[in-house]
Amino acid sequence: MLLNKKDSAEIILKSALDQYRENGYTQQALHYSKKLMYLYTQDPQRLEEAKALMDQFEAKSNLFDEHHELPPSQRQYYDYKGRYFEGVQQLDSAEYYYRKVYFQGMPYVAQDPMYRGLLSVFTKRRQADSIAKYAQLYCMANDSSIALKDRDQIAQMTAAYNYDRIQNEAHKNEVKAYRRLIGLMIALVIIVVFTIAAFLIWSYYKRKINKIKTEFIKATEEYEDNLHQLQLLESTHQKVIAEHTESYSRVYQDYESEKSRLLEENEVLQKRIDELHNNEAISKHIEVSESFKKEMIVNQILNLAEKRSGPVKEHFWTELIKVFGKKFPALYNDLHQHCNAPQTIRICILTVLDISNDDQAIMLDTTKQRVSNVRRDLNKTLFNEPSSRTLRKNLVVRYNIYGLERSLKPKRD
Repeated sequence: MLLNKKDSAEIILKSALDQYRENGYTQQALHYSKKLMYLYTQDPQRLEEAKALMDQFEAKSNLFDEHHELPPSQRQYYDYKGRYFEGVQQLDSAEYYYRKVYFQGMPYVAQDPMYRGLLSVFTKRRQADSIAKYAQLYCMANDSSIALKDRDQIAQMTAAYNYDRIQNEAHKNEVKAYRRLIGLMIALVIIVVFTIAAFLIWSYYKRKINKIKTEFIKATEEYEDNLHQLQLLESTHQKVIAEHTESYSRVYQDYESEKSRLLEENEVLQKRIDELHNNEAISKHIEVSESFKKEMIVNQILNLAEKRSGPVKEHFWTELIKVFGKKFPALYNDLHQHCNAPQTIRICILTVLDISNDDQAIMLDTTKQRVSNVRRDLNKTLFNEPSSRTLRKNLVVRYNIYGLERSLKPKRD
């Protein structure tokens, strides 16, 4: 972040957080997620992402005491939360959290973000007295932080210099390595050319001999094939003469009858499927295909959900996604194309299995609100519907992953 490359910083922070979570360091991941909150609260378009991180931080972090308060060293978090509420125009909440930044014995220079936030809030409210008060306090705190800012600028310049120097050294090493590689490639090409020339001379004479053998074998095979075709023609001719001429007419009538019956049956099925998609009451009774539910890994996941035994281990997820991809390739491909995030794919599968948001949150080691948000975004991406309520119906019906053979298929006479 010293180089002001926010996109690169975000990528690195997300990678670090994912590694912390995958290795079971949940608290360290929550602690460092505050750096992402800082990035997101600076962008009005990413406030919801900041809110999701805050919800997760407050729900799971062990930094809060019994009164749900943070220690002095961590109270910078309240500045981020104040920025979020100010960004969504909830100024009372923003003022509350800006004031919570303060703690007893707080260095004056550290009060700069608190006064900046309060000045911004009262400016939006157009409260002249408060604006005058906090403008002066903010200026005093800001002036006292000039030395710190100078120090940060020096650190930024040093980081930029070191970064450029390392890049130049890396470039020089790449050039040296490239030249060595070119020399090796030239020597290799010379050896290969001589080897190919010798091989071509040898293979030329070998091909000439093989060509004569191949022509002989081909001519023999074609001759035998012609004899076989003559025999088949004679046999077919005799069979047609022997058969009754009405047999074709009967077969054709049977074909037309079967075709008509299948078309009528498909029309009935289509109407029933459309009814299923549009009727909320019917969709509640849809069950996933039995062949999928009978898979061993699916039974294990359903048992874990019922027991509510905590987060599911990675090897279970790997096996479940593998089976899901084989059973429902169309849905699996769309998920990878439009929303290729491991947690999104997992939530999609659990939703198909009709596992509740509460149980999903336990299995994924996240919050119920996070699950709901992912389901809503997934429904919007795949089906252009704004809520999460209809996600399971859309997944099961539109991707034909239901088992309706007994309940909806028309009965045959």
